[in-house]
Amino acid sequence: MAQTISAKRIASFLPSATEILYELGAGDQLVGVTHECDYPEEAKSKPRVIKSSFDHTKMNSKEIDNQISNMMQSGSDIYLLDEQVLKKASPDLIIGQGLCDVCSPATKEISKAVSILNKKPEVVILDPHNVDDIFSDILQIAKHVGKTEQAQNLISSIQKRIEYVKTRPTNSRPKVLCIEWLYA
Repeated sequence: MAQTISAKRIASFLPSATEILYELGAGDQLVGVTHECDYPEEAKSKPRVIKSSFDHTKMNSKEIDNQISNMMQSGSDIYLLDEQVLKKASPDLIIGQGLCDVCSPATKEISKAVSILNKKPEVVILDPHNVDDIFSDILQIAKHVGKTEQAQNLISSIQKRIEYVKTRPTNSRPKVLCIEWLYA
């Protein structure tokens, strides 16, 4: 059986990781999150170690898309690391993602965070491509925070919900539309 490590101080650079940590009962271990971590409600009270480099709240989808495209082409930072907040948080563990440099802070911000901290934290990079990968990520996070039993319960609950939807008659299944990136 793999040894479980219990990180005491966690910085989440990914909203879904923040949500997973709360679902596992480890929200009290969060010492820093991003400006996008707004669920559950308690996440809004955590120190913000990452923020956007521009105010997207006053822009429409097309303007946001143009801004991001220009920033990517010029190599400008989309996300800004608040070094003072991060140093004060002094995380033992940073959880981030490796899927997309635009969607949420990625390797660049994590590398910078590790370089400025005196005590080097462990880093977990999530990179899911399907539902099974998401379950693996939940287990990976759980092992780092000593919550493997809670992870098994969470995964089981999600699997039951998926199975329930799959077994419903076709005409009574929910219709779902996912839009990842929209511009006018």
